Amino acid sequence: MQSDFELMEYARGRKVALRKNGLIMLASGLLLLILIQLKLVVGWMTLLIFIMVFVLGIVQPIRYRRKNHPFRAELKEKRFARALLFGCTLGFAFLFASAVLIGIDGDLVGRAARACALLGVMGFCIPIFFSYKTL
Repeated sequence: MQSDFELMEYARGRKVALRKNGLIMLASGLLLLILIQLKLVVGWMTLLIFIMVFVLGIVQPIRYRRKNHPFRAELKEKRFARALLFGCTLGFAFLFASAVLIGIDGDLVGRAARACALLGVMGFCIPIFFSYKTL
């Protein structure tokens, strides 16, 4: 019974943290769109926004899970959180590389961009398919 209550409290706190992160990411996306329309965007600004989205969208929710999940002391949960962090980081890196490669013209580069996009999606999906029950 105590475990169910702890899971409910964890889910409630997680929703609040994700909502706050989502609002910050929405604001950064809107800022990027405004900067693009004003033609003020340079590469480093875009990279800075990608890094902020990476930290708020991937690292922070997994860090919150590792610090606040009721089963965080169990070995299965630790392995799952580690696999989730590794897979999502790898997926984000491949999707970022795909976005960069799409901007380059060429047949071979187009194939490399599609391959990076596929690997990026797989990087996000594989830790979810192998849930912590199987690790």
